[in-house]
Amino acid sequence: MSPTAGWMSLTAGWMSPTAGWMSLTAGWMSPTAGWMSLTAGWMSPTAGWMSLTAGWMSLTAGWMSPTAGWMSLTAGWMSLTAGWMSLTAGWMSLTARWMSPTAGWMSPTAGWMSPTAGWMSLTAGWMSLTAGWMSLTAGWMSLTAGWMSLTQDGCLLQQDGCLQQQDGCLQQQDGCL
Repeated sequence: MSPTAGWMSLTAGWMSPTAGWMSLTAGWMSPTAGWMSLTAGWMSPTAGWMSLTAGWMSLTAGWMSPTAGWMSLTAGWMSLTAGWMSLTAGWMSLTARWMSPTAGWMSPTAGWMSPTAGWMSLTAGWMSLTAGWMSLTAGWMSLTAGWMSLTQDGCLLQQDGCLQQQDGCLQQQDGCL
């Protein structure tokens, strides 16, 4: 029994260092996983800021487009008003008995052409304005998505100088990982 117990003790002695090496290897793997989780945690807010920046750029472009639309619409109304004035002058010229009939017919023809151009300009103004509102709506949607990306499912919360990521694995409290 004594030699048998000796062999058992010797075998257990060899197994103990093996278990020690396995524990040490697992210990190194755990910090590695921790650093990977920390890196992923920082990458998520970065993506959120990029989306938010794109949202602001789209929103700025959205405001510029409606401004151009209003300018085009105003020009359309001005052209239409000028067209009606020209048409009225044409009819007055045609009605006048003491003026040349040829000049009278030419004037109302020009009068009809001017309102047509006015309607075309007005239609273009409405189209530009509609495109502007669509761009503005897309800008708000992109901006909203940027905020959501920054604040949700990355759950970036800063409390008392500590970084906490909820619904994940990263928690830093009291300045310690």
